[in-house]
Amino acid sequence: MDVSLIINPEVSTFRLLMITGITLSLIFVGFSEKGYWKRVSLGLSILVGLFYFIGIEVMRILFQGNGF
Repeated sequence: MDVSLIINPEVSTFRLLMITGITLSLIFVGFSEKGYWKRVSLGLSILVGLFYFIGIEVMRILFQGNGF
């Protein structure tokens, strides 16, 4: 029994990098000064987070039991 048969390392690494990046960008937003760059970084982190959550995680949950 090989662990790579159960857990795909490429997918797990991608998910870990995406979640870490979104978390770090939200921390960066929290520590940045008010103004233009705070709004831009907050908007981008929310946009990327929503895309990741809806586009990757929700679709994975929906299609996982259907043979995908």
